[in-house]
Order: sequence, then structure tokens, then C-alpha cells
Amino acid sequence: MQNVYGAVIKPLQENVPFTQTVNECCPGYVKKDQSSNPSRDNCIRPHCEKTCINGRCSTQNECECYEPYEKHPTHNTCVYKCNPGHKRVNDVCVPHCSKPCRSGRCVAPDKCSCDHGWILNESGDCIERDLDPIICYPPCGNGSCHFLNRCTCWDGYISNINNNNPRCVPSCRNCQGFCVAPGRCECPELFERKYLTADNQDCDCSEDCDTKCFKTACVLTTTTSTAIPQTIKAIDPPNELDNTGISEIYVVVERISKPDNSSVEPITIVKYYNMSQDPWLIIFIITTIIMVALIILVFWEYLRK
Repeated sequence: MQNVYGAVIKPLQENVPFTQTVNECCPGYVKKDQSSNPSRDNCIRPHCEKTCINGRCSTQNECECYEPYEKHPTHNTCVYKCNPGHKRVNDVCVPHCSKPCRSGRCVAPDKCSCDHGWILNESGDCIERDLDPIICYPPCGNGSCHFLNRCTCWDGYISNINNNNPRCVPSCRNCQGFCVAPGRCECPELFERKYLTADNQDCDCSEDCDTKCFKTACVLTTTTSTAIPQTIKAIDPPNELDNTGISEIYVVVERISKPDNSSVEPITIVKYYNMSQDPWLIIFIITTIIMVALIILVFWEYLRK
């Protein structure tokens, strides 16, 4: 059993060599009745100089808090315990976000609310949004619009030097085809994608492509290819049509093709139609044009109503 009082030897008077024994309560204990002498029953334990609000005095000047309270980290007082996901700031429980809310504020555990002009992306970060589409023209596309008609491209995108729409386009390393997404190079139809080293040697891109492979080439591997001329020059009709006196010739170019690895010039397949000797063809073409025009006119009137 813990002692709550003890004997203390004190002089009766100053400068008098006589003493007496006086019982006093031990530190941290007080007398229940100030008029009586200290004893085991009269010394109340424990004693806290400041009242323990929302708790009890457990030891000398130490408070034990009741639920749902907890001891203040710096003061010997009992304060309300914050809920999970919250922390105490200036004696007030506020939501806590493990990742700082830049350009926003923490409104719930690990949940940010963005400031005006910013939006929350899939990663939970606040990114700038275009408040006025006129600020950046043409639009940034894969980037953020800033004042003075400036775009900041997102990761994996670069500024379009041709200043087309959009301004931020996917970035690919040495792509000889079409860069359709960040780091993704695609080849046109009839061409095969091939990875090469800096000295144009075949490169195994099964792993670590960025380090091992230097560029992506598009190689034609089909047995036949279709050559599309930029301009089709005038084609003279056959000699057998020269003496017919025909003034109108309808020429149709069906296909221009060339086999691979061939020195032969592109083959042109041409059909000739005598417009003056086939009036029904002219009538059919004119009738078709009139019918299409009538359908468009009726549809337009329907939309106006």
C-alpha cells in the first residue's frame, strides 16, 4: 500500500535547538480536512493543481481522460479525440490529406477540393482548366491553356511546330510513320512497323525499347502496291477513235498499280465512253442530279419546320 503521509522533523522556534515531529501529506496528496492532522484516511490522493475537465486526476498533476477525449499533446488537459482521417490544428479537428492539395484544400480524408479555375484529375491532383476557350486558339488539345494564348503540354505531348489544331500533339522518338499516342508510332496501310538501331540495323523491341532501339521505320512488305498519283495528266484517246468525228469522250481511270520490285512503269487502265452515241447515259446522269437536289431541298424544309 502506498504511503500518503509521513513524519517531518521541524524546529519549534527559530534559533532554538528543540524539534518536534509533524505529520504531512506526501507530495501529490492533500488533507481532506484542513483542521485535522494528516493521516492515511485524511490524505486524499491524488492531487492536480488544475482541474481535470473531461477526465480525472490519476497521479500528481496528471489527468486521465474519459472517452471520447484524449490528452492534449502539449497541455495536461483533456480535449475531444479527432475522428480517423482528421488531425488537430489549433485545437480544431480538420480533415487530413496524405498528399498535399496544391491549388485546392482538403475537405475530407484524402479528398481535395480544387480552387476556382482548377479541376481534379484521375490521380486526385488539381490541374488548371480552360475557363475561356478564346484564350487559346486553336485549342491546346492535350495541354493546359494559360493566359496570353500559351499552352503547356502534358507529359508525353509536345508543342505542334506547325501550329495546327490541336497545339499539343503526341511525342514519339524518331517515328517515320504517324505518332498516334505518346510513344506509339503507327504505320500507314500496306506498311509494316519495324524497329531499327541508330545504324539502321534490326532491333529487338521486346523489352527496353527506349534504350536499345533508335527509331521506328515503316517498311513496305506486300506483294503488290497501289500507287496514287498526285495529278492525272490528260490521256489521249486511242487512234481508232480519231476518225469517228466524236467531240466528247468520257474517260474513266479505274486503277493505277505496280508490282513490287519491278522496273515496269505504273500500269494505267482506262475506259472510254462515247458521250454523243450514248444519250441515255447523259439523261440518267442529269436525272440523278435533279433527284438528289430535290431530296436535299425537302430535307432542308423539314429541318426548318
